[in-house]
Amino acid sequence: MNAQEKIIVEQKGYFTVEQVDELCNYIVELVKSDKRFKAENGKDGAPGMHGKDGASAFRGIDYWTKADKQEIIAEVLKLTPKPRDGKDGVSPNAEELVKKIKAEPFDINKILNNPQLRMLLRGGGVSAGNTVVWEGPQRTLPRTLTSSGGTAVVDFSLANNYTITLTENTNFTTLNIPSGSEQSGVITILGGGSSYNVTFSTTWKAPAAAMTATFTVPAAQIDETVYLTKGTYISATYRANIS
Repeated sequence: MNAQEKIIVEQKGYFTVEQVDELCNYIVELVKSDKRFKAENGKDGAPGMHGKDGASAFRGIDYWTKADKQEIIAEVLKLTPKPRDGKDGVSPNAEELVKKIKAEPFDINKILNNPQLRMLLRGGGVSAGNTVVWEGPQRTLPRTLTSSGGTAVVDFSLANNYTITLTENTNFTTLNIPSGSEQSGVITILGGGSSYNVTFSTTWKAPAAAMTATFTVPAAQIDETVYLTKGTYISATYRANIS
């Protein structure tokens, strides 16, 4: 008599949980060991029938071609507004800024928030067209001049002070004399390795027609021309051998 049979025989009134579990496990093991309860692989079922064909995909709903995409992009670009060129800005005018300051009560915040006024205070001058009007001292390096074919061109839009080392007989001409304002400066003329003659065009004026003379600059000598532009002519003084 095994353990399960002993439990069934001995237990008359009730079974404990442990005894029930033990009996169930015993029954399961009996079923597993009995060949009659072992499952075998069944035969393959009959093949199923093919389903109906699905609906065809529609161009423009289910998909887009590459050409469609390019056409859509082109249409969107046509409808996109194109930016137009803005108007050129206007340089601040010194006189207009002064009138504006006098017409309005003084407010430091207006100066701090106005870029034109800040430029005036920071630089000592303000742009008026293509000319800068300065109210304080300005320090610049002289611009080097060269001569070609016996002519040296003084372009007054490039600097105030100039310097040139003579390499040939040289005639000084002018370009871009300022109109509506004056410009002053010095042209330093350095003698080269030989003696050369210096002359000036008729735009240069001086008392007793001094600027029409021919000035000879020996080698290594230093001469100067001090000038002040006057719109249609240049008031000048030639100073020889200042070295």
